[in-house]
Amino acid sequence: MSAALFLLTGCFVTSSPSSGGSGYADSAPQPASGGAAKRRVLMPEADSSALGTAWGETRESRVTYENFQRAGSPAGVGAIYYTSQQALREMGATRAGGSYASAGASGVEWAVRSGGSLPLWVAGESASRRWVAGRMGERYSIHVRNTNRYPVEVVLTVDGLDVMDGKSGAYRKRGYIVRAGSTLQVDGFRQSMGSVAAFRFSAVADSYASLRHGDTRNVGVIGIAVFAPKHRPQERNPFPGNGFATPPPAR
Repeated sequence: MSAALFLLTGCFVTSSPSSGGSGYADSAPQPASGGAAKRRVLMPEADSSALGTAWGETRESRVTYENFQRAGSPAGVGAIYYTSQQALREMGATRAGGSYASAGASGVEWAVRSGGSLPLWVAGESASRRWVAGRMGERYSIHVRNTNRYPVEVVLTVDGLDVMDGKSGAYRKRGYIVRAGSTLQVDGFRQSMGSVAAFRFSAVADSYASLRHGDTRNVGVIGIAVFAPKHRPQERNPFPGNGFATPPPAR
């Protein structure tokens, strides 16, 4: 049985700090000056309209540990891609309808909110890929809605980085537990049991992935993996004998 973080807003998370460190995300280093700054000028981004996610200001977000035992493989996974409105126009994007995407067949819906829920867009040849348009410098959050009658664990990534420890995302990482019928709001990379660093749309070069890890390959995508509990409550059937009559056995 794994330890889990319980969000005081009524949502849960699964995980316990690793023995090799704090288990939380390390802050992003400040952009270097001098030679490093000159190198950034000499090597501008290939697409200046692209967005990343910066390590923002500290925000209060209190959690505590709970126990949660996973059923096994993810019940559903999903991804929401993000970029600027300009980039979506250039891609010929069209509205997909609504703002919540489904995480497979897990019974979980999720959305990106910045002020209000950001509408979903479809762009390019992949009709299954969902996009949202962000605005440089704006703060955003991830909302996860559990429509099931049992709690689930959700592991979230931003730009390929786990929102708990700020390192490469993986299914084995701890996550948030979302109670049955409730909604989880994740505002940033977790710094401690009481705070997160806000998600803010930024230039790719100023993203947390770039400044902390020097890797921008996965910048521009938010991921979710949903895990059901190992022991789910049994569905109760008010008419277990409902059906039609069957003939008697042959003599």
